[in-house]
Amino acid sequence: MKAKTIFTAIIVLAILSVATYAQDYQAQQKIKDRDRAAYWAQRGYTFDHRYMTSYSMDQKVKDIERAKYWNEKGYSFNADYMTAYSMDQKVKDIERAKYWKEKGYIFNPDYMTAYSMDQKVKDIERAKYWKKQGFNFDPNYMTAYSMDRAAKENLGRKQTQVSGAKSSTKPTTPYSSSTRFARFISKQVQIGDKNYTGYAVLPGTTNLAFRNSDGSVDIYDTKTGSWKMGFQNSDGSQDTYDLESGSWKLGFANPDGSQDEYDMDKSSWSLGFGNPDGSQDTYDMESGTWKLGFGNSDGTQDTYDMETGTWEFEW
Repeated sequence: MKAKTIFTAIIVLAILSVATYAQDYQAQQKIKDRDRAAYWAQRGYTFDHRYMTSYSMDQKVKDIERAKYWNEKGYSFNADYMTAYSMDQKVKDIERAKYWKEKGYIFNPDYMTAYSMDQKVKDIERAKYWKKQGFNFDPNYMTAYSMDRAAKENLGRKQTQVSGAKSSTKPTTPYSSSTRFARFISKQVQIGDKNYTGYAVLPGTTNLAFRNSDGSVDIYDTKTGSWKMGFQNSDGSQDTYDLESGSWKLGFANPDGSQDEYDMDKSSWSLGFGNPDGSQDTYDMESGTWKLGFGNSDGTQDTYDMETGTWEFEW
């Protein structure tokens, strides 16, 4: 009987503790909501913290600001009915159709996404490219990835000459342009007067990458002392904000796991194409150049520049 009484008391204390924690959390959240409403009020936005959370206020400001930005670019969006993300996606589809039209490809953005347009062009152009190298591939039956793999096997890319560039061994300096294949280690590093735990040195650079709780990555340039802050999107992509220049680069996740990037300052696109081996091809819309990714068994990526015919290796 005594043991049962003690057990009951423990259960009651546990319930009271949970209830107290919940009350404390709600109180803290209400303070946060009130402070956020005051913050946005100073910037011209009116929110009622009794009905909106700080998160919903932030999202609404993001929607409104994004609508203003695209309005300056000639697009008309209503922030009451469209989120910043949906605006970005629609602009991406429309601009991609315009871009490919200038290259001789006709796509309707009302029925095709930018991703599907890119994939179609990728297959066709890759077949043209490899044909100049002596390979005959049909884009109606082969994907760009399967063409690349077939060409790679025949070229023997790491032992023989490829378009005038020889690479019998990997160079001493590894290369990578993204954090996709960076290896994070649980060590501490000091920047200024603060210590950070868990970072990666980006291959081929002295820059440090730090993962955020939302899965995004901040990058610290050890030479200039500047930061680029990462913000995770709902689709798994990452927006990047350059603290020094105050400029944004918007990320757009593709179904194949790759990411497109839109530079808001330059109004230019860089397209990503995921491959089955986990690597990523990249197409620069401004220069019209391709870089092909080839995944290695250790998770790294080698890159082939189609314009220069040279290889860049990561290890």
